[in-house]
Amino acid sequence: MRYLELELESVRPLQGPGSPLRDPVSFALPTDREVVICDRPAEGGFRLVRVADEEILLSHPSGLHPRMVAEDGDGHILAVGTGSGFNAALVGLDGRELRRYDLGEGIADVCYDPDGNIVVLRSIRRGPRPILDRYGPEGDHVDRDEQIRRIMDHTTRTTGRMLLIQSDGTVWLDLSEKYDVDGALLDVIEPAEVFGPGRVTADRFGWDGVAVLGERGNMTAFLPLGRRRVFRIPAATVLEAIGRPLSADTDLLATREEKLVILATDRPALLTFRMLSE
Repeated sequence: MRYLELELESVRPLQGPGSPLRDPVSFALPTDREVVICDRPAEGGFRLVRVADEEILLSHPSGLHPRMVAEDGDGHILAVGTGSGFNAALVGLDGRELRRYDLGEGIADVCYDPDGNIVVLRSIRRGPRPILDRYGPEGDHVDRDEQIRRIMDHTTRTTGRMLLIQSDGTVWLDLSEKYDVDGALLDVIEPAEVFGPGRVTADRFGWDGVAVLGERGNMTAFLPLGRRRVFRIPAATVLEAIGRPLSADTDLLATREEKLVILATDRPALLTFRMLSE
């Protein structure tokens, strides 16, 4: 098995505007330089925090209480949560609201597909509505969606927790089922057997894979045809930086091109790694 080497480039302790970050629940990398974090501060509620040269509190859309964020590939952030008449909004890095959406109830996770559409995973199947839905960039529901129809015809899952869409359009449901762009089943795995027991955090890796961090600190790239590559983590450097090993129990993972970023939610701190192959 070939390995992927991680080289720690930077560690940045995070202090939110006005008060320290308390409970980061989601984050995204909209550009090469910016990180946007959805945080739950001590006074309650949620907020969006932008981290670049300075940390700036984004004034998220009035009436929306965000619970998760996703980047759209054009430097914008989709904030999803609860609101009156809408439950998601596209936000620029200046905090300006660009568009509002009603993406339906019970959203457990959200991703953009390679064509700029919004795909949502619902926590539970409700009546005729499946756990997976696609919406166009303007927020219109895609009714005739063959990929999602075939996935829903095949899957036995009635609940959802995690959605990942690779750069090639491949869809992962809960890191258990993998479907191609036509909705054909490519693989079924047991996450605990592949990634170890406990929690996992993951993001896309390259064109046709995903990177996964397990609760025990193991990190794996899952590639086509069942191929896997283990990440070599600079354990001593990480221990010196944050005082403990990496773990999906406390850390969130996101990737952008050759960078892999870990948000250590208990510090909090951002660890930026460069991914090297061997």
